[in-house]
Amino acid sequence: MAMGFLIVRGIQIGMRMERLPTRKDIEMGVQAEARLGEIGLRDPKMRVQLLKELTQDLFMKMEQCRVSRDLTPIRDRVISYLARNLVLRWESLKRSREVQKRFNLVLDGVSIVHFIHSPKEPHIEFTAFIRGSAMTQFLREDTGRFIDGDVVRRAVEECWTFQWMEGRWVLREVETGCDSSKLFQDSWDEGLEGGWVGVIHRIRSNRVTEAISRLGASSPVWNEKRMLHFARNMALAYFSSVEKGSGEWLASDTTFELLAQVRSDHRLFGGLDGTLHFRNLGCCDVSIQQVEPDGSGFTAEVQLHAQRVISRGGQVLSSDGELKSLTVKLDFLLQSKRFVLNRVRYPA
Repeated sequence: MAMGFLIVRGIQIGMRMERLPTRKDIEMGVQAEARLGEIGLRDPKMRVQLLKELTQDLFMKMEQCRVSRDLTPIRDRVISYLARNLVLRWESLKRSREVQKRFNLVLDGVSIVHFIHSPKEPHIEFTAFIRGSAMTQFLREDTGRFIDGDVVRRAVEECWTFQWMEGRWVLREVETGCDSSKLFQDSWDEGLEGGWVGVIHRIRSNRVTEAISRLGASSPVWNEKRMLHFARNMALAYFSSVEKGSGEWLASDTTFELLAQVRSDHRLFGGLDGTLHFRNLGCCDVSIQQVEPDGSGFTAEVQLHAQRVISRGGQVLSSDGELKSLTVKLDFLLQSKRFVLNRVRYPA
């Protein structure tokens, strides 16, 4: 996962470009659904069967909309930027007088493979892994003549991510199943002690573990899971701030020097060329890499994914075209009995 996902003006900034690794099994779904079974007892909207039925219902309705090239019947169930992308794609098919259709579609199953459960509404989401098979073809609109596509049945594997918004589930992302980063992420439940559901997030070495334990004996700020959680949130807040070119998402959890880096990275990633957007920004893995012997700070490694998009006046000027991954190192300082982010590094 030590790969880059951004190339700015054709210059690679110390990161290797590569697609995310594939993982076709859905073992994490067993773990996620088991935990969701408990959460659903106290939060009805998180019930496993409800989420599966919701996903399957919208999936079949989406197929009807794909053929008609009209999103109107489910428009209120799809987040705005995804709806806009679908409409633009289908309008392009209309102009070329083509229809995309899946023949003999058989849905084999739906599994919940990832979720985030939090009291904060913007942080509540789940991802369903949809499995089936079909023949996907492009046909001439007026005659039904075959243009391109499958001549034999092929597997259909997609990951659909839903977000809880204004009291309802809204579809936020549609990804090819075998390439979705959600298959690599731990789920999160703030009702669980420590929060993490899974084993991906971890301390990397015994030496680091021992250092945190030693420092934790004299100060509660040295708590492994809290440090991991803080590093994850700060990484997401940092790149959200880089989008805007300001530190509005970082509050007081950074040094003054870091705010200058935010503005610098905003320019580096193309923010001066148009509106910068890290689409589908997410965190895949967090680990503590180093602890300063004197307890003055620590370094965390965070693996993220996103698609960099530059737009102007509603028109996309450039885009990664697919989800890319990025590994960064965050240097934290201990100031006034709390950690603050001091620097973000892009490993070579």
